[in-house]
Amino acid sequence: MITDNLYEKILIEPCRDNNAKKLYIVSGYASPAMVFRHLNETCDIEVNLLLGMAKSGGLSREKHYTFQNMVREDFPGRFKCSYVNTTQTHSKTYGWFDDSNSGVAGFVGSANYSQQAFSRRQKEAMSVDDPNMIYDYYNDLLETSVNCLDGNIDEIFTLNNERYNQNYTTRSNSQVILNAPQNMNTESLREGIDYIQLTLLATTGPSSGNVPDKSGLNWGQREGREPNQAYIAIPSSIQNSGFFPDIREPFIIYTDDGKYLDCVRAQANGKGLHTYRNNSILGKYFRERLGVSLGVKVYLRDLERYGRTSITIYKIDDENYYMDFSSI
Repeated sequence: MITDNLYEKILIEPCRDNNAKKLYIVSGYASPAMVFRHLNETCDIEVNLLLGMAKSGGLSREKHYTFQNMVREDFPGRFKCSYVNTTQTHSKTYGWFDDSNSGVAGFVGSANYSQQAFSRRQKEAMSVDDPNMIYDYYNDLLETSVNCLDGNIDEIFTLNNERYNQNYTTRSNSQVILNAPQNMNTESLREGIDYIQLTLLATTGPSSGNVPDKSGLNWGQREGREPNQAYIAIPSSIQNSGFFPDIREPFIIYTDDGKYLDCVRAQANGKGLHTYRNNSILGKYFRERLGVSLGVKVYLRDLERYGRTSITIYKIDDENYYMDFSSI
């Protein structure tokens, strides 16, 4: 039985040490943050995911939207995702295969395909099993599953707004946040929900009160950098507060304009909020919202014209957050 270092032993070693290329997963629940982390930390593998509890609250609209974009845009050819459409399926099975579709390794147990399950914060147990039996089980369920790209998903499944199951830390008003229309004042949503405000301006030094010249939203505005590179400063009072996950552990931030950012804390003590795959994604996102041309320096006047110099981030759980940057 495997109870320690599950991420390395179940999700990394088979492809790194045994040349496995294809992974077939049946998991009751799964998180987009895990997909981002796993596929970014491995090369040339293909993940085929069956989400087993989609019919009973295991699939939110935001997760579905993110899975679709992963299949189409983020990891084309490397990620496939379908939802079981018959009985509730709470299994957690992982079958690894090589390029010739020969079984390499198989695991079954309690760990969902989520960072929560594969982290040190939660105790899980997995056992070695026959990958060929896991593959047969996967294909049996696939016959009664619906591809996440199917245009009728809304009619087949009830997609809630971030209504999490028992595997997540549910917060009283988390589903209300993600129902919030664009540009509304979110003061009324804050009661009972962990949230922080992060300024987009410098708080110390010669640039205090202004957008930093060569950091923050303008991190890429220096020789040798891609000019859209950006990060958001996280003050020391928040760095070790437990609000964000540990350094280098990816998480998803859904935005008030219906998009999502795959994020991670980086730099010394995790003082910078970055986009995980590419630091320029964050800078492009804010420039587009501010109406600033890509690659161009952001000034205080751009934020003032937009109507906001800070963002508010709400914590849904350790893998999912919501960011409000609506102009007030």
